[in-house]
Amino acid sequence: MEIEINHTQDGFRNQIKHFCLRYSDAYAGKFGLDPAKFTKLKKITELFEFCHTANGYIHDFSSDIAKYMEHLFHGPVDQPMGPIPPLPIYPNVLPDVTDPGAYAFFAGCVQDCKRSPEFTENVAADLGVLKGSTPFDPEAGKPVIKVKTAEGGHPLLHVKKGQYEGWELWKDRSDGKGFVKAEKVLRPDYLD
Repeated sequence: MEIEINHTQDGFRNQIKHFCLRYSDAYAGKFGLDPAKFTKLKKITELFEFCHTANGYIHDFSSDIAKYMEHLFHGPVDQPMGPIPPLPIYPNVLPDVTDPGAYAFFAGCVQDCKRSPEFTENVAADLGVLKGSTPFDPEAGKPVIKVKTAEGGHPLLHVKKGQYEGWELWKDRSDGKGFVKAEKVLRPDYLD
C-alpha cells in the first residue's frame, strides 16, 4: 500500500483537514498514533486553515486596492471614487502557533498509523492518504522525443519508455508515400 501526501499547500491543507476530521470521528486512539501528536496535528490544521483564509483576504484586498488606485490614477473624471476598500480584519481569537515542518510532521503521523496491522487500504483511503492508482493504458501514451546530434552529425533520438516495451519510428522519406513505419525500437535511444 502506497501513501501519498499532497505537495501543494492548498491540497495539503485539504488533506490534513480531512485526515483530522475522519481520524477524530472514526479512528481516534487506534493505530498507535500518540494523542499528543494528534493534538499537535489538529493545531497545525487550525493554523494552516487560518493562514489560508487570511491569505485569501489579503489577496482580495490587494486586488481591490490595486483597482482603486488604477481608477484614482487613470479613471474618468465623470466616475467618482467610491469608498476606500476596507483592510482585512483578523478574528479576535488567533490559532496557536506551531513548529514549522508541517508536511514532514504529518507524513510522520501517517507513517505511525501505517505501522499498525489494523491500518488497511480502506482505512488509508477513508483518511485521504492512499495513493491513487491510474491503470496503465498503452493507447493513451505518446512518446516525448529528444533529439541530439551524435558523432558524425547523425541524429540520436531519445525516448523515455516508462512502462512501454518500446516505440515505433515512422519516417516520411519524401517519396510520396507519406509516413511509413520504419522500425520498432526496443531501446530508449535510436541512432538514425
